[in-house]
Amino acid sequence: MKQVGNNETVLLKQFFFQFIWSAVILKKVTTGAQDNLKKVIQRAYAQIVQFRMSKKLGQVSFDLPWPGKVLVEKPFREATAHLIAEELWRLISSTHAHTLDLLTPCREQVDKVGRRLLEKKVLE
Repeated sequence: MKQVGNNETVLLKQFFFQFIWSAVILKKVTTGAQDNLKKVIQRAYAQIVQFRMSKKLGQVSFDLPWPGKVLVEKPFREATAHLIAEELWRLISSTHAHTLDLLTPCREQVDKVGRRLLEKKVLE
């Protein structure tokens, strides 16, 4: 069995699941899948900027406003913002690829579960 990753990475992959399923199998992106993609981006950003989980940036953490609050000034320079963007892209791309690798071999089962979820919203 493939290694899944740490808790934060597992959470990102769970959010990616619905997005990938609807985009790849259904060939359309549902509103729930869009919401999950937004969560992936927010969690990945927090993982890099707030929780110091980036080898490239090192042990730095920036205080950011609560969700919904306006960020008046970035607490870092433009060069750091560029590094953060690169790390965000790297993390999201690798998580997306790994999630696809996990889901592709069992595509039929994933499709069945996804379609049942669309019908019932909750599986028992």
